[in-house]
Amino acid sequence: MSVDSLANCADARLRARGFSRDRLTWNRSTGSTVDVVDIQVNKTGTRVTLNCGVLDTDTYAVCWGTPAPAFVEEPFCTVRARLGRLMGRGDQWWSPHDDDAIDELLERIEDTVLPFIARMNDRREMANYLAEQIKHKRYPDPLAVAYLAIVEAQLGDVNRACSVLAEHRPNVLGDWQIRLKEVSSRLGCPD
Repeated sequence: MSVDSLANCADARLRARGFSRDRLTWNRSTGSTVDVVDIQVNKTGTRVTLNCGVLDTDTYAVCWGTPAPAFVEEPFCTVRARLGRLMGRGDQWWSPHDDDAIDELLERIEDTVLPFIARMNDRREMANYLAEQIKHKRYPDPLAVAYLAIVEAQLGDVNRACSVLAEHRPNVLGDWQIRLKEVSSRLGCPD
């Protein structure tokens, strides 16, 4: 099998569940969220993995000050994960030329990726997931920090949102300092 064959097999499964495809990325809009699945190919083209996520369009707008794009790429999702980590195996890559590996990938779309996406369509689940992602990290992903603060505010806990930003903003550098300050301002947090 090849990457194209894998993509076509994944396409058949995902289209049946309401996803549309652009190259190796699939989107499905459900209200104010966009579900995303993508196939990532390593630089040499010899290994692949699956990434997935959910973008909350309202959260995106508060973070970036602009509406979400018409077609969402996985790195911009509010919550995101790589398949191997969802399976508890760490960062895992598969050969697109190994039929057994491809069969496993396709099965995992059904039993791992889609259930994760379904669960993450709830803002409380998003907040819990993001909090776990940044927990105990001196230098957490600044985008995860911004998204967690925004989701907490959307859930009605502006104090928690401001606390998240105040705790982590000193540990981010460059443009992320500016972005987190903008988010803080949009949420009405004290400076």
